[in-house]
Amino acid sequence: MSYYISDIFPYLNKTQQKKLEIQLGIVLKNYQHKQVLKCNIIQVLKNKYIVKLKNILNSNDSHILKQIFLEGGFIETSECRDSIDFPVIEFNGYIHLPLEFYEIMLKDRFFKEKQFLIGILSSFPEKELKYWLIWLEKETQIPSQIKMPIRKNLIRFYTYVLLSPIAISPLYLFNKRILSLHECFHHLLKKPPLSFVYECFSFYQALQKIYYSISDDEMMKVKNIDISLKQLLLLFLSGKLVPNFKNNRIENIVLTKELRDIEISTIKKESFENITYLNKFHSF
Repeated sequence: MSYYISDIFPYLNKTQQKKLEIQLGIVLKNYQHKQVLKCNIIQVLKNKYIVKLKNILNSNDSHILKQIFLEGGFIETSECRDSIDFPVIEFNGYIHLPLEFYEIMLKDRFFKEKQFLIGILSSFPEKELKYWLIWLEKETQIPSQIKMPIRKNLIRFYTYVLLSPIAISPLYLFNKRILSLHECFHHLLKKPPLSFVYECFSFYQALQKIYYSISDDEMMKVKNIDISLKQLLLLFLSGKLVPNFKNNRIENIVLTKELRDIEISTIKKESFENITYLNKFHSF
């Protein structure tokens, strides 16, 4: 869950408002049209801050902005002990990376080449996004409230994927960040439904059919390592492994860099209500 500065600005305290105006070099309170303000903020972030964010994400050093971005776009204010010299939104006890940044990330090659899910999503055909969303909603029982077409709402879809409660095992098994379709599904590619991908089914439609038809103890070999087929499919469902599409066909399988904001292996059922809240975008 995050916000556009252009939407949330009137609801911030005066100190936060002044800080954002100084950082952006824009007198935000003078703007009457939100769309014009949003475009101007995006331009300032693109010119002044996006390179700084890339350098932080590219570095091996820990940084509060890296933590915010990788863990879903926000953290509790109590987790940040130092002042952040960067245009972030502080609201209701949380620090958010503004959604204007995500508008830039969707179109910036850096985020695709560095294997961030936010950058790879733009290559997804609408059909794949649709069936991934159907699978996610069915498995999590959390409505996405995303309007169609999904390609016009990729930021919201991205946030929904990151915050959906999917239990995944540690990823230490994968020492390779780019895999072929054959390396992931070698013995399944010759059998339905994966053998019908492109002709009849979308990739995520086929994975959903496999997911609900297999037993929990069915095993696979990926790069000569045994892994539960269910766990492998959960990596796709949670957005940790995703196909990289080129001309509507899968070029390779990518291990994305975003972390889970909540490790669901430790979460209790009664906490699901909180996750539902996190997946809602507030409008003002």
